Amino acid sequence: MKADLKGMSLAETEAWVEAQGLPAYRAKQVRQWLFKGLVASFKDMTNIAKGLRAQLEEKARITHLVKRRRRFPRTGRQSSFSS
Repeated sequence: MKADLKGMSLAETEAWVEAQGLPAYRAKQVRQWLFKGLVASFKDMTNIAKGLRAQLEEKARITHLVKRRRRFPRTGRQSSFSS
């Protein structure tokens, strides 16, 4: 199963990155793309080497919230999100 990088804390991401044989600073670099750059794919992480992006693609995933339902109290309409 691929690792869910968005679901990890910084410490968990650092541990995972180091377990992959990469320097710890890569965890912050990847998290910046995930939470500030809001990328949808590892291929969009342009300041990371292509080989490393391919390695991330193979071993990890980027989850996204999907709108399923939305509820508005006054109108009775619903909205919800899931990953």
